[in-house]
Amino acid sequence: MGQRPLQTKAGIPKLMLIAAGGHIIIVQLAPIVVLLWCVYYLGAELLEWSKTWCPETWMWFGCVTGVILMVALIGFAVDGFMPKRPTNEEIRQEIRETAERERKSDEKYLEGASAKRETEQNLRDATAALEAERRREIVFQQEQALKDAVEKEKQAREQAQLHQKAMRLYVFRLKRANDGAAEAQYDLALQYLTGQGVARDLAAAKDWLQKAAAQGHKKAQKQLELLGATDAPDSPK
Repeated sequence: MGQRPLQTKAGIPKLMLIAAGGHIIIVQLAPIVVLLWCVYYLGAELLEWSKTWCPETWMWFGCVTGVILMVALIGFAVDGFMPKRPTNEEIRQEIRETAERERKSDEKYLEGASAKRETEQNLRDATAALEAERRREIVFQQEQALKDAVEKEKQAREQAQLHQKAMRLYVFRLKRANDGAAEAQYDLALQYLTGQGVARDLAAAKDWLQKAAAQGHKKAQKQLELLGATDAPDSPK
């Protein structure tokens, strides 16, 4: 990275410049004016004294001394008002400090960029985890729905098989009941009572029970007694 230029006074507000100028006038210029007045006063006194004791020698001495003091004061004033030129060591120190500030700024920027990348990565990981969890939930629901469908199909198939078996038994028992078999008549009556393989029909069930009971079938006789007591049994006893 390139070195930044040294800071200058460009861009300083006018109010700050006015305040700085006032500070220079009060702190530096006022003592110089007072000192010049003192030198002038002492020089005037020295000249007056020289006129009394040694007019020629002391007059020239006083003039030379006054000129030297004036030149010294003017140099001091100019040196106070003129901006000081920074030394090489000060320039190098300023460069080092600027480089150090830039290094710290770069470190903070890199730390911020690293934290941002880490946050973005955590967000992507969390989003991916949520998406994976949502997909697992969808798959689980689909599997559960498939299991339920398979179970319902199995139950329906079993019910169909039982119904077909009951229908075949009904046809077989009906043939034997018509042939006068008491057991077949009793079983046929139970089918009419329960509705297995045939529509429920209480009258037909009683009719076949009476035929079986007439042949001395004990269970048929007991079932008739129960039917007479309840008049509408839910299931055979």
